[in-house]
Amino acid sequence: MKRIIHFANDEKFIDKAYDEFQQFDSEVESHFTIFSGNSQLKHIHFNCTIVKENYFKESGVEDYLNSYDLIIIHFLDSRYFDLLRNKKVKTKILWIGWGGDYYWLINTLNNFSIYKELTKAQLGIKDNFLLKVVKKLKNREKVRLLNRINYFSPVLEEDFLLIKKNYKNFKPAYLAWNYGNLEDHYESNLPINGNSILLGNSATATNNHYDVLQIVDQLNLSNEKIYIPLSYGEKGYKDRLKNYLLKAGNNDKKMILLEDFLTLNEYNQILSQCPNVFMGHIRQQALGNIISLIYMGAKLFFFKESIVYQYLINKGLVVYSFDELLENKKLLQELLLPETVHKNREILIQLWGREINKEYTERIIRLK
Repeated sequence: MKRIIHFANDEKFIDKAYDEFQQFDSEVESHFTIFSGNSQLKHIHFNCTIVKENYFKESGVEDYLNSYDLIIIHFLDSRYFDLLRNKKVKTKILWIGWGGDYYWLINTLNNFSIYKELTKAQLGIKDNFLLKVVKKLKNREKVRLLNRINYFSPVLEEDFLLIKKNYKNFKPAYLAWNYGNLEDHYESNLPINGNSILLGNSATATNNHYDVLQIVDQLNLSNEKIYIPLSYGEKGYKDRLKNYLLKAGNNDKKMILLEDFLTLNEYNQILSQCPNVFMGHIRQQALGNIISLIYMGAKLFFFKESIVYQYLINKGLVVYSFDELLENKKLLQELLLPETVHKNREILIQLWGREINKEYTERIIRLK
């Protein structure tokens, strides 16, 4: 029987990975090894092995790893470079990336920035071509180690293509795979009722809140509530954004800051009031939310250079750019037609449905 060992942190997505691979438990042994300093895990609810940070430095670890047919890394952080430096490990490696673990491979691309102009001005972020060149040179050794990896599964193939554009010598082969599937994890049948707007998904600068708020100012909204999720992210950024909103007098626009943790049911109830969603990310982010919102029938707006926007458009989904909205402000008052919602749902099932995910997992199991 084939044997696969998974390495991960104590994160909520790992339960979904476990479920996907358990479908094939008669063909493959999947062992999950979790890095944690605690004996009790917070997010993981299945039997697994808990190890400490220095696991890959332990004597004889290569013999144990070589007894497996495949090593799967869920989110590659700095500890895994000890694994990649160990030339005695001969087992093939698959890296399943989350975005935050590989965007350093994209951020040094010339003429590419994950921040819009107002956000850069507010946070003092400067695009410096020379600095990007220096960072890229410093990354060479890390990229050389990454080439020890055989397969790479980023969130979107577009991310893989950007990495290949930036680092022509990046060797891991692309594999498609998703955490969870639409029917079991992201589908919501709550009807969209209301005229509110959802803006962003977290208290992080990559939401480009300042630039999206500038667009909001140009829309001459009347009584629409604007929900801004800030319950997780960076406290310093959240405080700065709140001060900005206060000074700008944005309370008049009925902005509601979601700072407290909400249950999934509470959050979905808010989403069901938002037929219009403004996502200001340039990098891939909030994809689970985006899938759920499109499935519910919401209308999503992005910056044209958004990687997710370009991906969704290329796949045939009906989503919009902020440029289109500014040219036709009536888009906010028009609900998507039932046939458009149906078409979007069919495409989502093709991309993130239960069957395609099972096929992706089976491809991994069949790797030679």
